[in-house]
Amino acid sequence: MDLNTLRDAILRGLPRKTRWFPHDPDCLDFAFPGYIRPVNELGPGLQGRGPWPNLFAFGEYDFADGGAAYGWICIREKDGAILDFGPARKDAIRIMNSSLDAFIRTFCILDRIRSQPNQDCDDMMALLRKTDPDAPADAVWL
Repeated sequence: MDLNTLRDAILRGLPRKTRWFPHDPDCLDFAFPGYIRPVNELGPGLQGRGPWPNLFAFGEYDFADGGAAYGWICIREKDGAILDFGPARKDAIRIMNSSLDAFIRTFCILDRIRSQPNQDCDDMMALLRKTDPDAPADAVWL
């Protein structure tokens, strides 16, 4: 896994910051600041916890304006899968996409839909399946 190549793809394909409105009036803030770091370097409580040594964070999110729900978007070194990593959740790791390219395509489609309040896609899961047919059936999106 070449981190410089991944970083270049992230910087070219994703916005630095964006806000989604998944459920009115809630909003979800994303940031892709250009770093790729091992998950165990993200915070003092993560060293030595969990099966995370092969995860590299490249994005972060939090539910703005209420609550403390936050997480990171990571790439798994062994297969390049993109994961939602929320260490405070019982299911700390959830698969999002099969690859970085598929994640970028999916994120950009959803960003056009979700960055406007009260916008929705009639069949979002079908759209996501077309964007990443290799994603596992239990893949989740925030």
